[in-house]
Amino acid sequence: MHPATAPIPEAIPPLPAHATPTAPRKVSIRLAIFILLLPAVGAWFTLRKGYSQRAKIIAFSYMVLYILGNSSHHAPKPAQRSEEAAALASAQEPEQAPAAAMLTPRQANLQLIEQIDAKGGRCSAMAATLRHWQNYNDQSGNDAPFMEALGQATDMGC
Repeated sequence: MHPATAPIPEAIPPLPAHATPTAPRKVSIRLAIFILLLPAVGAWFTLRKGYSQRAKIIAFSYMVLYILGNSSHHAPKPAQRSEEAAALASAQEPEQAPAAAMLTPRQANLQLIEQIDAKGGRCSAMAATLRHWQNYNDQSGNDAPFMEALGQATDMGC
């Protein structure tokens, strides 16, 4: 055939933009770190076009294992919970003295003054002030000055 008489091939129409094949994506280091640190969020990025089925399966499997692994550590078994609660309650409750050994308010105040005095230094001086106000309380029945001095002792760290 003569080149002038050869049939002209028709132009091949271009593919629509949504049908263009994308090059397979590799999981970048940044995405891999994101999946390792926050798998519940990072794994979803592998659902974008171009990531292999293998990358998606690995990312979502890690996400499931991560969630299951972390959820089992925070939920103690019911028997374990009751034992822990009993141990905590017994540690927080002060031991109760028998009813026969109950202290009067005056005796409790004097014991508190002795504990403060045992700390020495400025606490001993504050203990002397507390003794004075306890004697005043015994005579007048007014405990307000004693309570005020006790607050000052507490503020001083006695």
